[in-house]
Amino acid sequence: MKNKTLTKTEIKILSKTLKMIIEFKEPKIISGLESSLKSVLLKNKSFTEKEIKVIRLICEEYTNKEIGAKLGLSMKTIDNRRAVILRKTKSRNTVGVVKYAIKHKLFVLK
Repeated sequence: MKNKTLTKTEIKILSKTLKMIIEFKEPKIISGLESSLKSVLLKNKSFTEKEIKVIRLICEEYTNKEIGAKLGLSMKTIDNRRAVILRKTKSRNTVGVVKYAIKHKLFVLK
């Protein structure tokens, strides 16, 4: 199965599923699924879908101007998104963002 980033809707569905499993109180199911689902939920809730699009375009070597044109956003908006991404990834520069994206499977090298 190919790794992918979950959408907010998928995260909500997984969260509801986890709550239902816990209600049934099946210890073996709960312990295995709870830890797996929680790690998936925590891993994927850090970024908005728009931020993930910007991260992927950064990884594909697009400039801020090109990213803005491709997404129909202003340079200022892209600058702000990039600043948020740097903060969330705890990166000092673009190379750090690319490394983070590859490590966390937000971007796959072709």
